[in-house]
Amino acid sequence: MPQQMLANSSPIPKWDYRWLTIAMVCVGCCFSLALWFDLALSGSRNGEAIPGDIRRIVELSEIFAHGFGAALVLIIIWQLMPDYRNRLRTLAAIIFVPGLVAQGIKRVVARRRPISYQGETPEEGLFPNSIVDTWAGFSPNGEYIYESFPSAHATGAIALAIGLSWLFPRGKYIFFTLACLASFQRISSGAHWVSDVVAGVGLAVLVSFFVFKLEGRLQARRGNKQSDTQSKNASQDDSPRLAA
Repeated sequence: MPQQMLANSSPIPKWDYRWLTIAMVCVGCCFSLALWFDLALSGSRNGEAIPGDIRRIVELSEIFAHGFGAALVLIIIWQLMPDYRNRLRTLAAIIFVPGLVAQGIKRVVARRRPISYQGETPEEGLFPNSIVDTWAGFSPNGEYIYESFPSAHATGAIALAIGLSWLFPRGKYIFFTLACLASFQRISSGAHWVSDVVAGVGLAVLVSFFVFKLEGRLQARRGNKQSDTQSKNASQDDSPRLAA
């Protein structure tokens, strides 16, 4: 399939700032609600209530949120779909930039992971009585148990779903289903609170929005340069005729 046809089949989404504002308000409301129910819905003990076969499916879905899984997707597209290679730079930015931003926030904001309370109960006085107690200030210094906020896996999974849905629109329901399963896995495993996952979703949407905006501007510049070049070439071709 010609590359020009592919470019027309997967145009850069024209998301505007009004759409982004609505999306961020919705995420903010969900985050506030998640904070209210964090203690009840999060924690490693919740995963034990999932039936065995379903639990395995949820656990396996983590690969969709993992950097290795995302890199594997890029390699497969590069190797098996050479006509899509001109889109891989944008896809890679959508996949990895949100995750890098999430990792940067983790290095600044310290929040204790639910799994660090494993085996403890509110009756024992060890599981936090308030969600406020899970926040530990700033600078977790690379300690795993204090790098709960936000969920980089959820950020990566949603970003991957956004990128693949842009490239292959027919598979969007499959991609977002896998992203939701991978995000749920972070909660059921006790690695993150629900609010961490919601924050990761919002971060993926926010960063993807600006990646698409930047790519759209770059494409517009390239289009303008090509138009200018064609105009100059046409002028040069017409000059000999006018002289004759």
